[in-house]
Amino acid sequence: MGLVMMLLGMVAGLMLGFFLPMAVARYLVERRVEAAFNPVAVWSRISKVLAEHVAAYLLSIGSFIVAGLVGNIPFLGVLAWPFLSFTSWSPVRACLEESALGPHKRDRAGARARTRPPRMAP
Repeated sequence: MGLVMMLLGMVAGLMLGFFLPMAVARYLVERRVEAAFNPVAVWSRISKVLAEHVAAYLLSIGSFIVAGLVGNIPFLGVLAWPFLSFTSWSPVRACLEESALGPHKRDRAGARARTRPPRMAP
């Protein structure tokens, strides 16, 4: 029974790691909390950038594994593991910046100009 619970926890963690970055991106784009909890909208956005999303997901899983392996090195691992596990989300962040949040307009200086989404009437 304990093995089944551990496997269910691992599957739940893997699914959460797959959907959570895009749910956060939906929240940031629409500035509404309920956008993160709409599974149809989250999945439709993932399906638009599926290749990039899966690549970033696999990269982050791989970097978590590497961080765990480095964390097992005596003395050095204890110091290095927090930094490695924190930077394991950088592939996901890079993917979300370029593809998941949509096209960004650039101003004359070349920097991205943030545009606000249109507000819905209540």
